[in-house]
Amino acid sequence: MFEFLKKWAQEERQDLPSIVRKLSFIGITWRAKNSPNTWRWQQKANWIEKYPKITVKNVSVPGRLWDYLGNLQFKVAKTNYPERWGSEEIMSPPREERNLKALKQAHQIYSVGLSQKREFAEKLSLTQEFKEGWLRSLTQELKGIA
Repeated sequence: MFEFLKKWAQEERQDLPSIVRKLSFIGITWRAKNSPNTWRWQQKANWIEKYPKITVKNVSVPGRLWDYLGNLQFKVAKTNYPERWGSEEIMSPPREERNLKALKQAHQIYSVGLSQKREFAEKLSLTQEFKEGWLRSLTQELKGIA
């Protein structure tokens, strides 16, 4: 994905360093015992070393959730493996019933998260600590005001 974005930026004559500063990559990984020897996907990605300003995070999930997300859950789009990146077939979203069902579910999850974020911000604004500037800024950001 990064190589695709890099090539696209070059073709469009865009400032790659400014794009890189805005990028974040989140790797969803199978939860394993945490130790210094635990495999982390970004350790094998040599492009990360070339661009240290890229934000890279890992979210490890239990095996059952990994299986659900990767194998069982309906997808909102076609599988987008590297050979398809930038191809015509991937440019238009699928409209099959299972894809629409997945899109509806994704929207519902997003809406619940958004509502919970706003409720949390409201509760923060009622605390005594709300007089602190950093907390007011955080609350505004959570509410989507900032």
